[in-house]
Amino acid sequence: MSASTFAKGKLWCTAFGFLHCREFGRLERKPSIYDISTKWRYLSSRPEKLERIEHLLKKHEVILRIQNIKVQDKNSLPAKVRKKMSLRRIEKEILSQ
Repeated sequence: MSASTFAKGKLWCTAFGFLHCREFGRLERKPSIYDISTKWRYLSSRPEKLERIEHLLKKHEVILRIQNIKVQDKNSLPAKVRKKMSLRRIEKEILSQ
């Protein structure tokens, strides 16, 4: 399994409440530790939340597939940086649901 497929699966499982990150290790160069979550049980009673999560995940996929376009404006951030910032913002919004 490729790293991108694993990361996508991990994001989807976390978004829908099947996984919960118990310890973040990215900044300390350690692996993050995940637990099985029971949050998914409560999603069936809130269909609007499910739709919102699905919308955000689809938006995340679209941004991932966008090719980096060079911008002529010298004051703006590079396209790769803007893309990464957009992805992080959407991931943060997904995980805060």
